Amino acid sequence: MYLDDELKRSFYIEVYRLEKWSSRTLQDRIKSMLYVRTAISKLPEVTIQNDLLQLQESSKLTPDLVFRDPYLLDFLGLADTYS
Repeated sequence: MYLDDELKRSFYIEVYRLEKWSSRTLQDRIKSMLYVRTAISKLPEVTIQNDLLQLQESSKLTPDLVFRDPYLLDFLGLADTYS
């Protein structure tokens, strides 16, 4: 699985590193579009880069970096997009 967008790739690398995901979990998160579902995906590119640099230095995830809203419904197995 290849990610063309450098910011998306950096996001997944940092969360993968911090959360100690398995490769299967990483693939599942990419397929479920975790990046798009986070608050960070709606920020300007420069802000995202700064947040990722801060994450690399502090090794702490912020709620904005992980969640756009508190409901993650992956376990329901819903097809298509949902909110």
